[in-house]
Amino acid sequence: MKESEHSRTPEAIHASENGLRLVIDNIPGFVWTDTASGEIELINQPYLDYLGKTLDEAKDWPRPYTLTTAPGCKWSGVTR
Repeated sequence: MKESEHSRTPEAIHASENGLRLVIDNIPGFVWTDTASGEIELINQPYLDYLGKTLDEAKDWPRPYTLTTAPGCKWSGVTR
C-alpha cells in the first residue's frame, strides 16, 4: 500500500518539514515565499541573518516591492 499524506503520522510530517527547512536554509541565497495576498510565509535563515530580524519581525517589515509592483516583473501568478 502506498503511503499517502493522510496516513502519515504527525511525527513523520514534522520530520519531513524539518528536512525541507534544512535544505532551504542551506541554499546559498535569499529564499522567501509569499501567500497569494502578498504576506510573507517563509524566509530562509541566510535572509533572516542578512536582515537581522526574526521571521515574525520580517513579516512586519515593509517591503518596497511586491511580485506585481517590482520593476520589470512580469508576474502572472501561480495556481494549483
